[in-house]
Amino acid sequence: MTPGVYSIVSGLNARSRQQELLANNISGSNAIGYKREMTGFSSFDQILRNVNADEFGARRLATPLPYALPSSVDFNNGELKTTGQPLDAAILGDGFFQIQTSEGLLLTRNGHFTVDSQRRLINDGGMLIMGGSGPITLPDGDVRINQNGSVLVNNAEAAKLKIVVPKDSAALQSVNGGSIFSFANTQCDDVKAPTLVPGALENSNVDISQEMVRMINNQRSHEMLTKAMQTQDELIGRAIQSMSDI
Repeated sequence: MTPGVYSIVSGLNARSRQQELLANNISGSNAIGYKREMTGFSSFDQILRNVNADEFGARRLATPLPYALPSSVDFNNGELKTTGQPLDAAILGDGFFQIQTSEGLLLTRNGHFTVDSQRRLINDGGMLIMGGSGPITLPDGDVRINQNGSVLVNNAEAAKLKIVVPKDSAALQSVNGGSIFSFANTQCDDVKAPTLVPGALENSNVDISQEMVRMINNQRSHEMLTKAMQTQDELIGRAIQSMSDI
């Protein structure tokens, strides 16, 4: 394979990865608490030099190979929307609700809660909402969430939502989309005095118009690389034909 083909194939792979992330962001743009995923581009020889510089000294490839950097999550807050529902709550500022799942404890900004038939507080995926002493189970009565994170039953505090902040948000990993996150690679501290907006939810932080522009530009780059690949293929074919004519 010629150096030019290596570079084009690497670029196509990088653009395909970018297109996948953009498509995921667009599909998650209406999900409560969804956080946009991002990636950037570098050249593989730069990555190689960064990794090997200490042991082998700086080195360069003959042909730079485009490379999609590992994805990261944009944790900027989304806009709040008022629902008026007594079990909806949005977190102001930093912090996450902690939920119990079959995969262990996870984090989310989605504060759309309900009470199941066993009087357990759950989210819209049926996952248990954690309080200070474990999953929250409530007595009979009218339930609502207060501004300080208290869960009130008939206006008396029955539990308090466990809201935590990770020490390193960059270490959070998306689980099944961008609304739920694993914190296995970092530690979390309790938010001692959280501020919630009862009767509201946090929208996705995806700007759909910007994501569409990014997708169109990325698709154009992909098409240019595809045409370059076709040109390389034609040139190689001509070279082979010329050699066979000798």
